Order: sequence, then structure tokens, then C-alpha cells
Amino acid sequence: GPSSITLETWLYVTDFNTSPCADCAPIIWNQQKSYRFGTGNTQHIYVSLLNGTSAVTLTSAGTIAAKKWHHIAATFNGTKLKLYIDGTATDSASYSSFNITYGTTTSDVWIADPNTGYGGILEETRIWDYERTASQIKEGSYKHYSSAETGLILQYSYEDGTPYANNTSVTKIADNTSNKINGVPYNFKMKDSTSNFVLGKSYCDTTVYGKFSVS
Repeated sequence: GPSSITLETWLYVTDFNTSPCADCAPIIWNQQKSYRFGTGNTQHIYVSLLNGTSAVTLTSAGTIAAKKWHHIAATFNGTKLKLYIDGTATDSASYSSFNITYGTTTSDVWIADPNTGYGGILEETRIWDYERTASQIKEGSYKHYSSAETGLILQYSYEDGTPYANNTSVTKIADNTSNKINGVPYNFKMKDSTSNFVLGKSYCDTTVYGKFSVS
């Protein structure tokens, strides 16, 4: 896995209380615990990285609002960990020696947690293999990238179904990068207004809503 990383997504949380704790609504979660990024019932955002056998976590001082679109991001360059809310760097922590630890085998990356849940909408969820700058984070909050974009590991735009329609035939979430790490919808009804593809951010088309994971 990458030694430097950027995790980002648009999110619209309808109910923070679907999460039972402060960090129980991960949005991007490597199942070997290498990285975990999301929110929880206290409305802060957080990122956790695995360094050897222990994890370090950075939590935002500020909070995000319910029923409002927010763009959130986390970056790490090997020594400095940062959080961004709506294009602004809000929190940081520095380390003299830190290596993100990955397992020796491949592992799933969950988009949200089907067990603890995420109550809201997601749009343009991405993983990069380098630290994005502040200007790049801001640019990325209003841009869809081509599959050939340098350093882009994963990009889910959630445009695979028709908003609010019967989408039970949709069996994958397309990864819009050259890696083609397509996601597998899990625990979705795919035929109602709350566990399905819905209308998303204004500059995008559709998104996915409800408690789910893609791997």
C-alpha cells in the first residue's frame, strides 16, 4: 500500500445517531486496519492510521452539520497527518517516524460499515497514493477525474443506477480508475428511497444511500 495517502469524499449525513459511537461511521476503511476515515455520533471527523501494531488517530476540533453537504479529506505524507473540512485544513499532527503498516495479503476496503451503519449520502469517494495539497483538495471537491489521473487509486462516483428506481440488477459499483477495483453493494434494498441510488450533489448525478459496504 502507499506510504503517503489522501482519502476524500462528499457526504450528506441525515442522522448521526445511526452510529453508536464517535468513530463508528467509517466512510473509507481498510480491513487490515491500515487506514480508517469517517465520522460518528459526535459529528467530528477522524482518521486513523496503523503504525506497526498501534494506531494513531486524529480527530477534528470542529464538527460537521447534519442535512448539509460537506467535503471531507485526510492526507498523510509520512510525517504529517491532516484533516480538511470543505476545502480548509482544520487539524494536523506531526510524527518523526511513521510508516503505514499493510498486511502481506490483499484486503477489502469497506465504504461505510454494514454493522454500525452510516445514515446518509455519499458522493465522489476517492483514494490517492500521495498527499494532495490544499489547492488540490479544493479542486477535487468540485471535479470528477479521468481514469488516467496520476496517483488515483480508487474513485467511486455512484452513478451505476437510476435514482429511486428498482436497481436490484446492479451488482457492482464502478471504480472510475485504471485499476477497476469495482465495489460490491452489500445490505442494500436497491428499490426504495432510502437504501438505493438517489440524487446526489448538484454537480454529480447519483449516489448511494444507507448502511452498506463495498469491497
